[in-house]
Amino acid sequence: MSPRITVLSTLLALALGSGTALAQELPDGAVRIVAQALAEAVTARDADAASTLCSVPANIDGEVVATAEALRNRWRRTLDRDDLRGLVLERVEVLTLEAAVARYGTPPRRLGELDPESVVAVITWNRAQLVAVLAERSGRWAVIAVTD
Repeated sequence: MSPRITVLSTLLALALGSGTALAQELPDGAVRIVAQALAEAVTARDADAASTLCSVPANIDGEVVATAEALRNRWRRTLDRDDLRGLVLERVEVLTLEAAVARYGTPPRRLGELDPESVVAVITWNRAQLVAVLAERSGRWAVIAVTD
C-alpha cells in the first residue's frame, strides 16, 4: 500500500463513526475522506484498498458483488486494465444525491435504487472519470456503487 493511501486510511479510521449528522452537512468530513481514498486507490491501482472502502454487497458497474473476496477480485480485474495506467488525479467532487442529479441528471439504471441520503463522488483523472455512490453502513461511510 502506498504511503499516501496509508495516510488516507488513517484519516478514514479517525473519521469513522461520525454519524448521520454528517449527511445533513454534506459534502464534508468522513465522506470526503472516503471519496478521496477511493480516488487515490484507483490512481495507484490498489484493488485491496479500493475494496476495503466498499460495503458488501456493492454494485460495480451494474454487477452486484456479494462477498469481500469477489469484490477484491472484481476491483483487481478492473484496475488491471492497461488503459488505467498513468492516470493523473485531477479532482474529486462530492455532492448530495439531490445536487448530483440536478447537475448531471438521473443516475444510470445499472446503479440500482439509490437511497436519497446517498452521496455521490465524481472522480476525474486526466483521461477517465468514475462516479461512486457512498452511503453510511454500520456507522461508517462506504462506497456502495461505482460506474464510469
